[in-house]
Amino acid sequence: NSVFLRERDWHWPQELRKLLTDGAKVAYVEGWDGANEVHDPMKDSDPPFRVDAVFRREIDPGFSYPYSPHCLMMAAPRRWFRFDQQRPYDLVFAGRCGTGDYPDARWRQLAPVFQTKRTHRSAVGSVGFLDDYYNYFQKLAQFKIGLSPPGGANCGDCMRHWELVAAGVIPIFVGHEPRVREPWFDACDVFTLDTPDQIPACIDHALSIDLGPMRQRMQEHALKHHTTKARADKKLSILGVL
Repeated sequence: NSVFLRERDWHWPQELRKLLTDGAKVAYVEGWDGANEVHDPMKDSDPPFRVDAVFRREIDPGFSYPYSPHCLMMAAPRRWFRFDQQRPYDLVFAGRCGTGDYPDARWRQLAPVFQTKRTHRSAVGSVGFLDDYYNYFQKLAQFKIGLSPPGGANCGDCMRHWELVAAGVIPIFVGHEPRVREPWFDACDVFTLDTPDQIPACIDHALSIDLGPMRQRMQEHALKHHTTKARADKKLSILGVL
């Protein structure tokens, strides 16, 4: 994950490889946020070692990588999923602002939330304002829709997306750059906007329709393709283990 090459160097996996049996597979997962952050194990490691597959969260279709990466986004454990929940509140955003490589990007998305024509019951705050993590999902699942801007280094995949989806909160993705996302949601299952100025109209529309069918399609798709088990099965299949 992202702590590799921050807290450990390449000698760490070299030692782990000594524990493998003959014929074992080696997968390298590039966990950094940025799509153009590249650490090639055949060039950057000391000494270089062979890997059977390279996986990345962020794959920019217009960027040339020194390997052929497979898409391996974050996911939600099945135990996170909430169904048939009463949803008395409208929109939620829980995340840090003013930090990272794009300090103003999230701030620009928060003000439009309160520029709608409709009056709505929404909560926008920093991490932790929904109480401790034990109660987080119960409270998150009381909302209908959720703002989900890019993550660190403007990445299109962050845990916030999957927390919302698992809780049955339909995400509003705003300003996400083109990335390889396999298989992503249909356009009718989530809300996707290009710019923050589209947020008020999106909220007004979302709160004027029955979101039940949309939520059901979104969660059925996520249960099939975006659980941690689905990610593990895909990874093992690419490696030829399954």
